[in-house]
Amino acid sequence: MIVSIAASQTRDMAWLRRHIPEDARCAAYDLTSGAGMLSVMGPNARALLQRLSREDLSNAAFPFATRREILIGLATVRAARLTYVGELGWELSVPTEMRAHVHDRMQEAGRAPGLDDGGFFAVNAMRMEKGYRHWGHDIGIEDTPF
Repeated sequence: MIVSIAASQTRDMAWLRRHIPEDARCAAYDLTSGAGMLSVMGPNARALLQRLSREDLSNAAFPFATRREILIGLATVRAARLTYVGELGWELSVPTEMRAHVHDRMQEAGRAPGLDDGGFFAVNAMRMEKGYRHWGHDIGIEDTPF
């Protein structure tokens, strides 16, 4: 599974399709409409998710930059231990039909510790502070790793 940003979704898919060898036993499909992303970020992210899932979310069991499926309520979600803001957290890829269910469960579990929705501008400010680059603002097609 490759996760891309909306701003370069078409470009990334075209690149993938151009680079799949004809004799390869793989294909590239755009599954964007099948799942949505919910992010849980901040110092209380683990405690919140631990209320929602029986999975071991400790550093040892779920290290940074790893991904696995976990159960939240009635939904199986793909959880990635990373965030775009430099804090402890997870990005949760949730099946479209289960997004409202998972969001509602998160809101209920997050009331006591003060969970709040973060807006685009807040996330953008935090990622700049951390030094994370943004496609289209900080980097573009003329930039390379070199």
